Amino acid sequence: MNKKNKLFIILYVFVVLLFLSKNIKGTCSLTLFETEKSIYYSNESIKINANWELYYNPPKEHAYIQVQIFDIYDILLWNSSEYNEMGLFKENWTVEIQNFNISFINASQTLYIKFFYFLNDDGDIESSFRATLAVEIIKREIKCELSGYKSSLKYGENLEFIAKFSDKLNNSALIDLEVLFQIKSNNITLFQSFFLTNESGEIWLNLSSVLQLSIGVNILTFFITNNNFYNDSINIYQLILERVPIFIEINKFEEIVERNEDIEIELLFYYFNYINSCFEFLKSSQITILLYNKGELQYKTNSMTNNSGILQIQIPLQSLDNNWIKEQLSIEIVYNGTEILSHKTLTLNVEIILPLIFGNINSVQFTTIIVLSFIGIFFTLFALNSFYKRRSRYKVLSKISFKY
Repeated sequence: MNKKNKLFIILYVFVVLLFLSKNIKGTCSLTLFETEKSIYYSNESIKINANWELYYNPPKEHAYIQVQIFDIYDILLWNSSEYNEMGLFKENWTVEIQNFNISFINASQTLYIKFFYFLNDDGDIESSFRATLAVEIIKREIKCELSGYKSSLKYGENLEFIAKFSDKLNNSALIDLEVLFQIKSNNITLFQSFFLTNESGEIWLNLSSVLQLSIGVNILTFFITNNNFYNDSINIYQLILERVPIFIEINKFEEIVERNEDIEIELLFYYFNYINSCFEFLKSSQITILLYNKGELQYKTNSMTNNSGILQIQIPLQSLDNNWIKEQLSIEIVYNGTEILSHKTLTLNVEIILPLIFGNINSVQFTTIIVLSFIGIFFTLFALNSFYKRRSRYKVLSKISFKY
């Protein structure tokens, strides 16, 4: 083949290729489009990988691809740059979810990741989504831990404790988290305030039982709501505020009392003042004294403690219309308490006996015995006297002489 023919063939091929290239429409072939997983927490990053092949005819045609992310309302949340390089191409993207303005209807939200293809062929525009991936975004769970907390207090005590909030999945501290703290008792709100967690995810609380709590059951609640990254969290704790207990010391008491005596008791009433951190006497307080015999009330009276918390009790047994012998009596000393001081009951048992000189007989029997004893002594003396008088009439046998 001469040079002239070769040149003709090369020129022909060039013209054909040029003609074909001007009539080939741009194309895009997607070979890989994926995310590393299908479920993400709201503070994680979505990693997207894609491989594609793009061809078009510039300057007559203009084409590019782009990755776009939409929410369930088809609102565009994010898009990548436009990629218009021709040929085989590989790219990956890392997208921070926390940068999205996601509205969570429930605890999760679905996002749609789309591979977008655009072609402008001399004014003839073609655009389509070549692939769509769905990923679920879920909120994390919050863990609440208390340190130094007590479930019961005495009136006047303070409660200092720390509430720590952390990510339930990885235990990381939740910093600058807004927490609503509330105290309720009998459906009445006693205290309510917002707190922000510190760099350790903690809030420090110091509760006064006098100012912020009520006698009985108190409900302490930590609310965390409307957070973009964490589910709503409600942590509830119960705290019981008790009345201040009363203490009783027995200064004087006899468990065995003779029938002709009085029951005498001396008691000291006092309590611990948690506000002033000292013991105090129960001053000028009414005490009820009840006397029972075999479960039946026999005597009742009220008395008052003095300024030293002393209560003097004297129960006159002889004035009671009962002749108790070897009886076990029960004495109840009752303080009914106040709004802040607790109820207190002390039970004492006492045995009633007769005076030792009487043995086990009553006074009537004793009088009868005395009278009979005198009568017995009188008759005994009378009998002895008569006996000696009769004896003097007879001689002793040894002193009698017989005459023959």
